Amino acid sequence: TGSTMKYVRPLFASLLGAAVCMTALGTSLLPVPAVAAEDAAVKIVVSGNAITNGDIARRVNFLKLQHQKGNLNQLARDQLVEEMLKRIEMKTRGVNISDQEINNAYKSFAERNKMTVAQLDQILNQAGVTPDHFKKYIMVQMGWGRLVSARFRATGMVSEQDAVQRMLKDGGK
Repeated sequence: TGSTMKYVRPLFASLLGAAVCMTALGTSLLPVPAVAAEDAAVKIVVSGNAITNGDIARRVNFLKLQHQKGNLNQLARDQLVEEMLKRIEMKTRGVNISDQEINNAYKSFAERNKMTVAQLDQILNQAGVTPDHFKKYIMVQMGWGRLVSARFRATGMVSEQDAVQRMLKDGGK
């Protein structure tokens, strides 16, 4: 898989590590603009994985694109925590979605909505969502679906969708 979708240390930990390393070498850090610092500020930690202000803001903007109503900030936080838990479980179970699969799904989404990938990128950037945030969302949706399907197969249970398909094959029986 590519670097954008791998499970990596949180941005905050990487920045902290770089700061410690530079300080140990006697190098001073350049001041970070307030917006970047605000965006990278950790708001929630889920099993050692950070969810930042920027993550929450991008999800709120994503929810606005979906015309969601209610307390979007809380809904964004809830969704991001749930997705992080799913990502952790996917990693534990060895469920990996390749960058190619994600990019193909992203392209298909654009095409189904009669757009090019560049147009979709532009819309997401203008809306404050970013293509990367949407691709992470796609990755979790695809991966979780695979994990659940594998679980149904392993336990011999049949998903509702599989049951409907079998009924249709048997003439509705």
